[in-house]
Amino acid sequence: MKTQIKMYFTIAAVTIIISQLPVLAVERRVPPPEAFAACSGKSEGAAVSFTTRNETLTAVCRMFDGKLAAAPDRNRNDAAGNANQATSQPSSTNQR
Repeated sequence: MKTQIKMYFTIAAVTIIISQLPVLAVERRVPPPEAFAACSGKSEGAAVSFTTRNETLTAVCRMFDGKLAAAPDRNRNDAAGNANQATSQPSSTNQR
């Protein structure tokens, strides 16, 4: 009997605690205007590139809320970033 009371008390306490937590809002990211402009006049799946204020991205046109927008091609952009890092690294020399 005591075990059941403890269990009900625990369930009630957990329920109250959970109800007091803020609801986690899932914020959906909206593509920048440049992503929509890059796909203007294109079809879904078309390869495009566009420039944001920070970088030029290789992308593919995908549907976003009924409109085409450029979605970054992460594999190609990551590979390009790694290649740029490799070439921008100073070469090491043995100095004694």
